[in-house]
Amino acid sequence: MYIIYRQRQYSDFRIFLSYLVLILALILILSQFQILIFLRVFILIMIFINCLLIFFFSRLEFRIINSGLEMGFRFFKVKIKIDEIESVLIENSYDLFKGLGIRRSKDNVLCFVGKMGEGILINTKFKESFFISLNNPEEAIANLRKNKYV
Repeated sequence: MYIIYRQRQYSDFRIFLSYLVLILALILILSQFQILIFLRVFILIMIFINCLLIFFFSRLEFRIINSGLEMGFRFFKVKIKIDEIESVLIENSYDLFKGLGIRRSKDNVLCFVGKMGEGILINTKFKESFFISLNNPEEAIANLRKNKYV
């Protein structure tokens, strides 16, 4: 497997920063109260789990590889073979749903969204559809056409 084209999109830093401030405020508030030790441990575990989720969903990647397409967040990826691709269109994530992360739209499209905005909608021959938000969807489609994937 070799990479022909790659585009990465990082989640909005303001979301991470506001979440970090919220966590630090929560830690400061909790340190002022005499609460049970197991409650403190539970809260710290929840903070740790949330930090892991932020890490896992902070980078969205779209790759054109020699065998097809690969897209998704760090450990949550989807692969589509070349012969499965039917069409590729530029779409806006606002039209599909509102939110970040991995979602299913009301039209049963599996969506990967790191930032709200434009991306590409990939329809397969098996009537499955995928959406991935991209910083430059025109460039991604141009590379797909250049390599004769669509």
